[in-house]
Amino acid sequence: LCRSYKVSRWRISYEPVHCLDLRLKIGNIKKEFLTEVLKKRKTFLSHFSIKDIPKCMNCSFKDYCDSCIGMALIENGDYRKPAEHKCNIAHLYNQRRKNEKNL
Repeated sequence: LCRSYKVSRWRISYEPVHCLDLRLKIGNIKKEFLTEVLKKRKTFLSHFSIKDIPKCMNCSFKDYCDSCIGMALIENGDYRKPAEHKCNIAHLYNQRRKNEKNL
């Protein structure tokens, strides 16, 4: 699901969150090793799968999509419904890939 692997989500208080949209704290890097905080994030996100989003399973663009659960919750109130914003981005990535092949 989430491909936001960069550790750029820190808040001033050094309490990382899963993503900017899903504001659940996963630890405190002043009190824990960064590796432990990242393990917590991975464990949390392992409970979510693209298989939980029926519409995405048949989508030809799913290889270009990160199916953001935070965005889905904001847009739909349910992470099992795809976020239209992310669908649009996946379509753009696919179009870019096609354009690059034609160069």
